[in-house]
Amino acid sequence: MYDEQTKILLEALPMIAKITGGYATLTDSNGVMITNYDYKGEELSQFKNQVYEMATRCIKEKRPLIGPARYDQNCMAWAVPINNYVLVSTDTQRIRNEENLKEAMKKALPGIARIAGGYATMCDKMGQRIISFDSNGQQVEVAGDFEQARRSITSKEPIVTMSTHAEGVYVAYIPITSDCCLILNNATTSKKSIKLMQEVKRLQNTKYNICDIIGESQAIKRTLSETVRIARSNSTVLLVGETGTGKEMFAQAIHNASHSGGPFVAINCGALPDSLIESHLFGYEEGAFTGAKKGGMLGSFEQADGGTIFLDEINELDFNLQSKLLRVLQEKEVTRIGGSKPIRVNTRVISATNKNLRELVKEKKFREDLYYRLDVIRITIPPLREREGDVPRLAEYFLNKYNTNLGRVIKQISNEAMDALQKYNWPGNVRELENTIEFAVNVAEYTEMEILLHHLPQHIILHNQKIKEVSKASLYENGRTLDDYVMEYEKEIIKIALENAKYKSSLAAKRLGVSVSTLWRKMQKYGIDV
Repeated sequence: MYDEQTKILLEALPMIAKITGGYATLTDSNGVMITNYDYKGEELSQFKNQVYEMATRCIKEKRPLIGPARYDQNCMAWAVPINNYVLVSTDTQRIRNEENLKEAMKKALPGIARIAGGYATMCDKMGQRIISFDSNGQQVEVAGDFEQARRSITSKEPIVTMSTHAEGVYVAYIPITSDCCLILNNATTSKKSIKLMQEVKRLQNTKYNICDIIGESQAIKRTLSETVRIARSNSTVLLVGETGTGKEMFAQAIHNASHSGGPFVAINCGALPDSLIESHLFGYEEGAFTGAKKGGMLGSFEQADGGTIFLDEINELDFNLQSKLLRVLQEKEVTRIGGSKPIRVNTRVISATNKNLRELVKEKKFREDLYYRLDVIRITIPPLREREGDVPRLAEYFLNKYNTNLGRVIKQISNEAMDALQKYNWPGNVRELENTIEFAVNVAEYTEMEILLHHLPQHIILHNQKIKEVSKASLYENGRTLDDYVMEYEKEIIKIALENAKYKSSLAAKRLGVSVSTLWRKMQKYGIDV
């Protein structure tokens, strides 16, 4: 029925379909489909004997044609006349695959932005933005020049450049399909890095001494006595205390009491990604990685040589970095990233944690050998609820501080307000008390000379009311323990704080005087959803 050349063409049709990533069709001289194969190489008999208009035009005009595919106007079709037949092929499946890839990329974009530590954007081949997400995974509107994206798509090669809008920010353009590009930058991480360096410089100028730590309770007096005794030693110190108890203040006081004369450098191990923490702790050599500064950078251990390095939230340090820290403590030397030469350092290490490191060791989340290196001298800072009688002294101190800072002349705290402050259990400790007094000073009218109960945050007022509702009889009848009531009130306080902060966890945590991670843990504990 078919000549030898046509038979060869028919046999090749499935392979042509696979290569073009769509359909391959052979028609007769009238444009009637003889056979049709998809990208899998499977014959589609349902299209047999249908007329393919492009093939008819191809025969009539006696030349190859290109245009929209018959079944999908977004795809392209090619028609080539071969003797008395027409070969038509499309890129339908390739286009569909690209569309599927783009849709998958859109869904993954929030996670990609979080990992990149900046913005993640998709744009088309014309350089028009399709969608953008920030490092919190939130969709945002991002302005910018996407000319580099067009170049990346055209060249089919990724392009990495420095941002022209922000210092230290890199932008990567990655072609995903023939008409789509992924754009990533590290803007958020870069800002955090700059902020960290500013914080390090600030903390190098220590301002707290042991005499600045306020309190007359037996609990804080014992802690201060221990602090004075160990301050002149060069031994490693581990400060243990809940969030907001003043661990950094104690670290600075120990450093200043040691009379070492060297610098004080503080690093928060839970504030930055592991890659940034590593470079800031140990430093790096020039050319160690993309974006490394010319001449390299001193690490915190080198900066603190002859003085003190304070490692806050040591429990948050990545497990792999813990081994590098252990080596520095053992060998008294540090090796920069990208370097091979050890550098001797004479640095006293003070670390702090609000977690039980022993438990983390048992859970294989903290190295046991590092734990024993850090826990040479332990100072346990008592929570505010255990410092009987210290709340009034601290409240008066913070009232004077914010009178000065905010230009107010409030003379005192009313007995009713002070009673509520003393009955509250202060999960955020001294930091929460300070935030509470600052809040009250701001809320009070300029004509008022006294902090009253209604000036306090709502969750403290509610706690005060509920305390009054609990009688001796109800305690006995219900058989509930003090912990039961504390947990109940804490849950209510957190719910009110979230409501007042319009469910913004960072704002609620700040008002409660606790970290966001602490707030999230307590929300999970009490089954509070946002």
